[in-house]
Parts: sequence; structure tokens; C-alpha cells
Amino acid sequence: MFLKWWMVYVFIYKCSAANFIRQHLNNLYPPRQPHDGPVPVKVGMYIESVGSFQSSQMSFDADFYLYMSWKDRNLSHTFPQYQMITDLEVLRSIWIPDLYLSNSRISNFHDVLVPNFSIFIDENGHLAYSGRITATVACNFDLETYPMDRQLCKLKIVSYAYIASQVNITWFDEDPIRYSTHIHLPEFYIESISSSQCDGTYRYAITEENYREAPFSCLSTNILLKRSAAYHVVQSYLPSALIVMISWVSFWIDRRAVHARITLWFTTLLSLFTLHMGVKNGLPESSSVSALDWWFGVCMVMVFGTLVELAMVNTYMRKADKFERMAQSLAREKLSRKESWSTISTINSDHDDTTAISRLTISYYADNKDNMDEEVDSPRLQELQIGLEFAKQAFQVDNISRLIFPLVFSGFNGLYWGFFLYIRDRTEYVIQP
Repeated sequence: MFLKWWMVYVFIYKCSAANFIRQHLNNLYPPRQPHDGPVPVKVGMYIESVGSFQSSQMSFDADFYLYMSWKDRNLSHTFPQYQMITDLEVLRSIWIPDLYLSNSRISNFHDVLVPNFSIFIDENGHLAYSGRITATVACNFDLETYPMDRQLCKLKIVSYAYIASQVNITWFDEDPIRYSTHIHLPEFYIESISSSQCDGTYRYAITEENYREAPFSCLSTNILLKRSAAYHVVQSYLPSALIVMISWVSFWIDRRAVHARITLWFTTLLSLFTLHMGVKNGLPESSSVSALDWWFGVCMVMVFGTLVELAMVNTYMRKADKFERMAQSLAREKLSRKESWSTISTINSDHDDTTAISRLTISYYADNKDNMDEEVDSPRLQELQIGLEFAKQAFQVDNISRLIFPLVFSGFNGLYWGFFLYIRDRTEYVIQP
């Protein structure tokens, strides 16, 4: 019996509070303040989660609770405790600050299983509002040092219609922004989340011929992020470095195996280009050159350098082959002369009736045979020596390349990582409106 009467009392109590609100409020205008000053609105936030930081879309997702506090003397009451409002119909009767997320692309209030909001009103007319919001927020990523970059993303809260002289929004004095300690991002580390004021002067009441301009209150939630480079080390840097080192295998391939060397060069260049395009597909089109572009650019230059080295070695080897063929031609000429002398000697021994002129010719050739052999051997030795010199130069180019290419690439790695890591750690973000 007691429980029944208690439920009736609570029902009447709530109905009377709701009726009181409906009768005493006009939700079209902000509550009047002493001396007609602006309505002071205090704002706080609890960030439940952030994620989906997409460089290609220049956006991220945020799920947070928004808290607002202001005073409406028309809602002062004599009820013994806080009045809680969770009814949408009653909510529509209360004036609420028209705050919105100025840099959000999509914003939604949660309504599962019930609309996720509440209002508490004390006896002096102080209102405490809370609601849960999910938003996709724009963030202009600076990708010049990508993927060793730091990003500053902001969530801005502005009054849509009321200028600063009508509604003045400020952060809570203590801990205005809190966030869950369970937030973990796969690609970023959260360095800090801070609050700031971003008041500015904007145009409003714009018509074709005229407009008004006045300062508006603005609050900013600043999320400072540092990208984790581990993912890109595994997916981009190590594979590309291995491709560059594979291109150096051509320095140990036989210098006459030109087709094998060209095939290896073409395969490594194509693999490097494909890997770079796969990485670029996840980024927005931009005219600026990122740190990753510098890396792949130098890697391609290194691979192209192996082609230049191949051209030099092939040039020397073709010249060496040319002089070797000339030496072989002279060797065949000498062999032909020896065979001719052998034939003449046979004729001289087998035919006693040789004419005087033939005997004289044979005698002359026999007397000058050694001199003629020397005349053939001397150019042949010169051609062989020149050919060997070109082959030696090709061998030296390969030997030097085996040392120079790894040293240049190692030096580039030291400069690259040192410079971009230094830039990332020394970059300071000044929180500006």
C-alpha cells in the first residue's frame, strides 16, 4: 500500500515539475542577464574514443560527451532536490545554447536505446546539460614529413547564431577536457589533449547587398598526435631497401651476361615503383613532397645508377671484344702464312725442275720468314693488350661499384633518418585560433 502511494507521489511530482517548466519558459530567447550582459555558458567534454585518422580523407572520428552549464532564473524552483529532465518534449521548452561543431562533416546525437541526454536543474536555476555525440571531424594533415610527422587536429565548438555579446561560451575552470585512458590508436600516439579559446570575428545576417560582422565565442579541443613509423618501416622502408640491395647483385654477375643484368635491373625498378604507388594510394594528391617521396626518389636513383654502371661496363666489354676479334684475325692471318710456307717448302723439295724465278721467290720468302712473323705478332700483341686494358677497366668499375653503392646508400640513410627525426622532435605546435 505504501509503495503504491509512493509511486503516485513521484508521478505527480514529476508532472508538476514538467508543467512548471512548460509554463515558465520561452525557448526562443536566451535568459535575460543582469545589465543585459551575455549569457555565460560553461562547457566541458569527456572523450570516449577517437580514431579512423585517415590521411586520404583528412578527417578523424570522435565519440564524446558534451557538458554545458548555464543559469536561467526562470527555472528557479522550491522543489527539494535537483530536477532531472529526460523527456524530449520538455527539452524543447527549454532554451539551450545553440552550439555546433564548426569543423565537423557529420555529427549525430546518440538515441539508443533512449535519447542520450539529460538536464539537471537546481533550485537557483542552474542547468547542467550532458549529451553524447559522434562526429566525423575535418583535420588538415601536414604531410611534408610523412610518415615521421606530428599532427594537430582540432574540434571547434561555436555558437551558431548568438554573437559574443549575447552568449559567451568558455571552458570549465578545472579539467575542462578529460578522456578515456583506454584510447589506443594503431598509427598514432596521443601526445596531449588540451583546450583553448578560438574566438573570432565572423560575418552573419548575410544578404546580397549587406552583412553584419561581430565577434563569436569559440572553443577548441586540440589533439596533438605523433605518428608511429613502425608500420611504414615494415611495409615501406625495409622492402624498398631490400630491393635496392638486390639491384647490387648485378655487380657480381658475369660482365658478358648483359641480358641477365638488364632483367634484374628492370625487375627491381618495377618492384620499387609498384611499392611506391601502393603507398601513395593511401594519401591525398598533393603538390608537396613528403619524406617518403624523398626516400623512394633516392631509392629509384640508386637503382637507376646500376643501369648507368651496366652501360659503362658493357661499353668497356664491347671495346675489349672488338680488339680481341682483331687480334684473332691477325692470328688467323699468321696461321695462313705458315700454311703457305709449308706448301712452298714441299714444292721445293718435291720438284727439282723448278724454274729459276720460283727458286728465287722461295729463297727470298725463306730468308724473310722470321721478319714477316714478327710483323704479324707485334700488332696482334698490341690489340690483345688494348683489349685486356678495356676488360680490366670493366672489372674495376664492378669492383668500385660493389663498394661505392653500399657506402652512398648507407650515408643517405644516416642523413635521412637523422634529419627527419630531428625535424619531428623539434617541431613545436603553437595553439592558435
